[in-house]
Amino acid sequence: MYLTPVVGLLNLSWSDIVFPNILSLLTVKDWVSLRCVSRNYYALIEQFFRFNRRLDLESCKIMTETSFKILTVNAGCLRHLNLAGSKVATDELVRHVLISNPCLTYVNLSDCHHCTAGILPTLTDNNQQIERLVLKDCHWVSGSAVEYHALSQGSSSYEEKKNPPKLKEINLTGCWELNDDVLINFLSRFPNLKVVELGNIYSLTDKTLRALATYNRELDYLNITGCWRITDGGLRLVSEYCRKLKRLRVADCRSITERSLKSLRDRDVEVDRLLDTTLLRIQQMRLDMMHDRLVV
Repeated sequence: MYLTPVVGLLNLSWSDIVFPNILSLLTVKDWVSLRCVSRNYYALIEQFFRFNRRLDLESCKIMTETSFKILTVNAGCLRHLNLAGSKVATDELVRHVLISNPCLTYVNLSDCHHCTAGILPTLTDNNQQIERLVLKDCHWVSGSAVEYHALSQGSSSYEEKKNPPKLKEINLTGCWELNDDVLINFLSRFPNLKVVELGNIYSLTDKTLRALATYNRELDYLNITGCWRITDGGLRLVSEYCRKLKRLRVADCRSITERSLKSLRDRDVEVDRLLDTTLLRIQQMRLDMMHDRLVV
């Protein structure tokens, strides 16, 4: 009788089997635990960190600076970096990751309150492949940093056909320091944006929506939650020219009514605000009264 030899994790091909099909499915806690098993497993995990393409720390509520360095000090192939809510992420730690991983396509720094606007120029200069950039509730984001990114990685109308910008998604929700002028310039340089989230930027007006309607015809998802200065006039422009729009978030937009939302609902655009039939009837009655007066 011949016994089938037992094949351990360490005996499998690391690059072809272990890294993409086993370790990539484990949690960060699993990686750290496995790293402590033996010298051989330590070598395995350290090698994995060098070639790992995805690092998601959003669910890691307890993370020390030492642990962060262990996960990132040798990383050089990351494509996906999610540090949302990280309590230890600082400019110094994040800057090293951005510089060492120039092929990043997704970066999420939401709620990283210990970073500063100085980290954005580092990202702009070293990460030219960014397709999705999430900076939700990063109150430190400055207009000058956003303008620098637009100037460096965006394109003019002349450059667009030859070298179209890669950015498809931007989330600047809660970035209070931004205004219409900054965002108009930004949107004009990234015409291929499909997802734009600008919620709770209280200074925004219809000028920004006019820019969306002018430059971003590929728009699929728009979030302007809490932008109370935006009115039906601006949203009508988006409705008319952004014909690929599928989802819209307008909660707490007090100047947006069913007058502009109706045409979007008729196109089956998903709107976060429930249809107020009573208000709709009142508005229709007002329109009918105005029409009757004009006829008389």
